[in-house]
Amino acid sequence: MVGINKKQNWKWICPFVVIIFIMMASPGKAGMLDDEKGITAYFQWSVPYRFGENLKVGDWVRYRSLMPTDGPPLEIELKVEKKQKDGFWIVEKYYEGEKQVQSEIHIFVDLKEMKLIQVFMGEEGQKLEATLLEGEKVTEIIQKAIEERKKQLQSAWVGYNKYEKLEEIEVPAGTFKCTYLEGKLNEKMAKILPSEKIAEMEYGSRYYFSEYIPRLLPSMFFAMHLLSAPDTFKDMKGGLVKGAVELVAYSGQKE
Repeated sequence: MVGINKKQNWKWICPFVVIIFIMMASPGKAGMLDDEKGITAYFQWSVPYRFGENLKVGDWVRYRSLMPTDGPPLEIELKVEKKQKDGFWIVEKYYEGEKQVQSEIHIFVDLKEMKLIQVFMGEEGQKLEATLLEGEKVTEIIQKAIEERKKQLQSAWVGYNKYEKLEEIEVPAGTFKCTYLEGKLNEKMAKILPSEKIAEMEYGSRYYFSEYIPRLLPSMFFAMHLLSAPDTFKDMKGGLVKGAVELVAYSGQKE
């Protein structure tokens, strides 16, 4: 039995999440985020990118993974559960169909300062809490991860372009007019690939955002893209509609 607030290696309690995280953060090779400190650093660093400053208790979103799978697609739900002093508790759950497939992730954040106060996996009475890192250590780990990600991208991509022109997108949660980010292939790829293939690849890299959706971005399925262009993603207003995942439902949705 795991004791309250006992700090353990996250891989022990939640291998499912860690495996997905490593795949999405550093495809093709082990990177800087494939251990306990790396994952903790990412949770601390990513708060201002993943969460909106205007979130309130009761806001929630549910996403469905677009990754191919032999079974039911993975779904992720994030909800602002409660306010406590100067922070908010956000709970992240993963499902295969209706079945929850791993322990919940509880994230306590200060939305004014945009910083992580506490994060643990499991439930009250049986939880495993991460030991937060000093700011300098977080910066060191994330900078190395960003540099590693840039090296991985150099062979094909140069980054993301931001488009303010609204495009209408249909997802299970409804139809939305969205701004979007689109990946840009480098000149080398542009010379060796047909224009139709370039257009297909760049279109497939898009991330769509809407101001009508609460900004509650999943911790997984998003890491490698965020590390590719953190400032560009941070500039996008509103919540995610489609990109690696698609929006299935959200608070405030009309029946």
